[in-house]
Amino acid sequence: MGLTNKERERIVAVAEEWYHTPFAGHSCLKGAGVDCAQLLAGVYREAGYWCDDGIAMPIAYSLQIGQHSADSAYTDVIQRYMREIQESEVLPGDVVVYHVGLAFAHGAIIKVWPSHIIHALQRGGVVAGHGMDSAFSRLEKRFYTLKDRYCRGVE
Repeated sequence: MGLTNKERERIVAVAEEWYHTPFAGHSCLKGAGVDCAQLLAGVYREAGYWCDDGIAMPIAYSLQIGQHSADSAYTDVIQRYMREIQESEVLPGDVVVYHVGLAFAHGAIIKVWPSHIIHALQRGGVVAGHGMDSAFSRLEKRFYTLKDRYCRGVE
């Protein structure tokens, strides 16, 4: 089944409402503060797709997880809701996760791959960016889309 075009547009529209929210670790409050993990959770929750089953993005994580550990905690939570896809399958509303340092530990919502992603940066907060800009071009990437059981099929 997958996400419909209307559902994908809704996810991207919600993500764009988070622009200019400052970076704040372990926070998820539009306009006040968010980090890259909580941005994914906040956008999908607000769009009506995330945390329906009581699984939440944990808040007890290191903001430097990729610098110090090959921990899979970031992608473990994403994989509860999403399934990995190939880059060639990416559509608006999907997620890209970058391998930063030792772990896949930075995520963004895709509007148009690779020219437009929405993510939270420590310097700048929630911004639009290019998915292959100089900071990300050489990093390994994984792509995810919402699992069918969380899609509603709304056109």
